[in-house]
Amino acid sequence: MITSRDETVLFVNPFVDEREMFTLYLEAIGFHVLAVDTAESALKLIVGFAVDAVVSRAPLSIRGSESLALAREIRSHVARHIPLVLLTTDAFTDLAAPIRAGYDLVLLLPVLPDDLAAAIGALVDRTRDQSRDLPADEWTPFSQTLTTTVARVLRTRAAVSGVGRIGRPGQ
Repeated sequence: MITSRDETVLFVNPFVDEREMFTLYLEAIGFHVLAVDTAESALKLIVGFAVDAVVSRAPLSIRGSESLALAREIRSHVARHIPLVLLTTDAFTDLAAPIRAGYDLVLLLPVLPDDLAAAIGALVDRTRDQSRDLPADEWTPFSQTLTTTVARVLRTRAAVSGVGRIGRPGQ
């Protein structure tokens, strides 16, 4: 279980059951969650609340344009350095498109609530560390460092559980 957090997460998910499940879990471990069903609602909330991270759920092929537009809007007009996480089931689409739009991390569903909470926590912690240490124009993109960390965690879990090896063929 993840240690208790005190950050506010804006959770954007059009699917009621998923939105409620992740909201209940994140709140149970100490996150404050603002849950909405559309990007439009998210943009209205993010202006009025101090948000530490945004998690958006969207299938890229169906509602992807709304999700990508949300990231672009947040990055360009609202809050340049709020960590953005995209949850999607579309493993066969261009997963680089969300990163180019401004997302820091793309997680393919299904994802364990603990893994989502750990990713949010890592992004928020990194944002705080960078805001203390570096000017904004020298920040390292989260996607470069966090992707390496997530891959390392997944390889460790696979080795411990005996599920199999994760990585490129031949590694």
